[in-house]
Amino acid sequence: MHTGIRRETQDRASLARRKGLSLILARRMNRVYPRAIRLVKQGGVDVRPLVPHPYPLEQIAAALTTAVAREGLKVVVHLSP
Repeated sequence: MHTGIRRETQDRASLARRKGLSLILARRMNRVYPRAIRLVKQGGVDVRPLVPHPYPLEQIAAALTTAVAREGLKVVVHLSP
């Protein structure tokens, strides 16, 4: 029994394992977000590479084109300078 995981999910996971698939899951853990934010603020983690395509609002058409083409991990439109 897995606490916090619905029975239907357990059934699908066991079927996947029998078929030789590997499942890698990540779960939100207690106090993870404050710690992550603190690491970013302190410079311990550089998150700039996670947003390789920042655009100003004036270039929203280009931002949408980039997003539709699935270029990069994330496209961000800045609403103000």
